[in-house]
Amino acid sequence: MKRAALALFPILLAGCATMPPAPQVIRVTPPASLTEPEPAPDVPGVDATQTDVARYLLQLHQWGQDGWDRVDAIRNWSKKKK
Repeated sequence: MKRAALALFPILLAGCATMPPAPQVIRVTPPASLTEPEPAPDVPGVDATQTDVARYLLQLHQWGQDGWDRVDAIRNWSKKKK
């Protein structure tokens, strides 16, 4: 039994030495125009009218939609790179 174990020991060690190499990591960066942050709209002050607040909400909504459009563009860009 000990001889069989000793005979298999070098084979087991040889199997550990033949591990495949680590996969190569390739990083691709989307265009800077898609990843640069856009400044958020300015928040109206305490003396703002309802019209000012309504404009701010519309600008905020558009700013958020632009962000989601950029995320979608990055997703489409990365699918083309595959």
